[in-house]
Amino acid sequence: INAEYMGVRKRVTVMSVNIHGFSGSVVSRSNGNDIMSVHESYINMVLQAVRETEGVADAFVGDRVMVSWNAAVQSSEHYFSACRTALELRQSMEAQNLRLSIGLETGSCWCGNMGCKQMKRYSILGNAFKMAMNIESLNRFYSTTILVGDEMQRYILGKFYFRVMDYVTINEKMKVFPAELQEEITGRADEWMYELKEAEKNDPNFISNNAWQRIAKNEKTVAKRYLRSIDTETPNTLRMRHALNVRSYHPVAKLDIS
Repeated sequence: INAEYMGVRKRVTVMSVNIHGFSGSVVSRSNGNDIMSVHESYINMVLQAVRETEGVADAFVGDRVMVSWNAAVQSSEHYFSACRTALELRQSMEAQNLRLSIGLETGSCWCGNMGCKQMKRYSILGNAFKMAMNIESLNRFYSTTILVGDEMQRYILGKFYFRVMDYVTINEKMKVFPAELQEEITGRADEWMYELKEAEKNDPNFISNNAWQRIAKNEKTVAKRYLRSIDTETPNTLRMRHALNVRSYHPVAKLDIS
């Protein structure tokens, strides 16, 4: 990459991934050789999965890896590539008895060589980069592995199943809806379109996802109607009931992004 390349602004999908509890449980209970072995195996698995979908690992900080799609390498399906990579990593790391924490978001970012005269490296700057990290940190609140942000949900709707877990306030103002990525919807393109048109019948999360949207807008009557049609009680529905039964709902988590 040309060291003088100043960069361009483009839509990028970002993944933040680390090992759940690595700094605490794994490091404190293991010796140096075991830690390095686990870390090396984990990094190798992440890099292999990322390369297969034309992603690029931008940064390593401890056990956190930041990955981007459609930044250094052009990709027309970067949203779907990122989701497939996250699902593959979840499966492969579970086989190693390791639980990952992954956050995905997409947005407009500056991409290019950044730094100073003494040191430059290819990197990205933008809200999607920060949001991926912050969304990833919410996994511990909801006991989830993969969470996707609002923008990602718009682009993967009809291609992947996801379940909104809550709404979270950013800097006390903006509300976001972290959603658990579950699985890819299989079938032909016309079947995906059918699922979009008949979402209420085909998507098991359609009702709860819409209920959270209504709760955030304080449209409690409509939200209650959605909730009454959900048969199974889960931690997610319990959060909804609490949100509907209190005068002022305070989400499980808050994000402060500067």
